[in-house]
Amino acid sequence: MKVAPQEELGESSVQFDLMPRSQSDTPNPRMADGRRVVLRLRDYPCMAYRGQSNWPPVWMWVGGERNQNPKGEIGILHEVTLPPAGAPNRCSLIVEHEGAVYLGSLLFDDPSFCGDLVQLLRNHCGHSVEQIGSLDLSHLL
Repeated sequence: MKVAPQEELGESSVQFDLMPRSQSDTPNPRMADGRRVVLRLRDYPCMAYRGQSNWPPVWMWVGGERNQNPKGEIGILHEVTLPPAGAPNRCSLIVEHEGAVYLGSLLFDDPSFCGDLVQLLRNHCGHSVEQIGSLDLSHLL
């Protein structure tokens, strides 16, 4: 994990090396005018299933306070799970939001990206889903 300042954005960002890169790879894509390209997890091309964005997941109430039928990037991530067998392109997120617990599932066209994302998400348990959606993954391009 590397913390890199993003002076252009006036914020800090945690960057992850999920996929191996050769030494010759450009560390951060740049636009023609030299500005750094920022590609958030929520907009990353692999965050999709059958051509549809999978972020944020649809949330299903599983316990706690009253179900508020939340939508969007809500809550604090508590756990990331994989199915026992047979679905390498799926993971589930468990979040807490205003005293209730919700489950959301993510399906992917690319099973290897799913595995990499599970690692990243597990490293962010305790963070808000909104913060996670804002992670900069441009270094993976």
